[in-house]
Amino acid sequence: MKPLLLLASAIVLAACGLDRTGLEPFDAAGLGSAGGGGGIGGAGGGAGGSQVDASDDGASGDAVALDGAGGGSDGGGGDAASDVPVISPIGCADGTREGYLNVSGYPLIAACGGGWQVAGLLTATAQTPQCGRQGGNNGVHPAGSGCSVADLCAEGWHICRTAQEVFQLAGDCKDAVGPAGAGHTFFVTLQRALGNTCPAANDVGTNNLHGCGNFGSPEDRSCTPFMTMLQDTDCTANTPWLCPVTTSGAVTHSEYETVTKPGAAHGGALCCHD
Repeated sequence: MKPLLLLASAIVLAACGLDRTGLEPFDAAGLGSAGGGGGIGGAGGGAGGSQVDASDDGASGDAVALDGAGGGSDGGGGDAASDVPVISPIGCADGTREGYLNVSGYPLIAACGGGWQVAGLLTATAQTPQCGRQGGNNGVHPAGSGCSVADLCAEGWHICRTAQEVFQLAGDCKDAVGPAGAGHTFFVTLQRALGNTCPAANDVGTNNLHGCGNFGSPEDRSCTPFMTMLQDTDCTANTPWLCPVTTSGAVTHSEYETVTKPGAAHGGALCCHD
């Protein structure tokens, strides 16, 4: 029996010294060949990895990298991208444009109809949504009850700030008033004016309303590409636009500070992509 025992011991020792040349070593990151693709996210899906298809766009690739879709390192399979607000390509809070109707031609600017009843364009309150972006002529509050002018724009968009911004995004106002604007239509911006002059810095002045429209008073060349502006008399003649010049003590409040539009007709505001 001793020879057999010695033979068995020799076999065990030989097994311990097997030549592993050519065998793939253990890969802690991608489990080597066990997953069939090697590395994190390799084809064949190592331990919970996911493959990024080369045909996917950049956004898809980023989402996979961020949230570990397919069981990444957190093992939860959660989608971090779902926490990011979806930006409307339309730009108007109610989902419909009234001007710059060609979305592919004008992807970063929209003319949005509707009303608002929080007065003015100057204050932080006026420039911040006040009714949850439920304004717009096809929105929950078409006459703008409880809404500011900012409620006409979708999430990820803002009231266009200056004539220069409109020029950069649209070139001019010729497509701002769509087919539905056969009547008097005006879309306001946050462009300010001192006297009739639009300052490049947009930091002074509250005279008149400035934007794209097909009615109103002739605009100053400093406000190009705008062709018309609204004075208090233009608003009075075209309800629901209301932009009275008022006096409180020694302080005069001009159209830019007082404007409301308690109705959906005759325009609204220009919205620009953030």
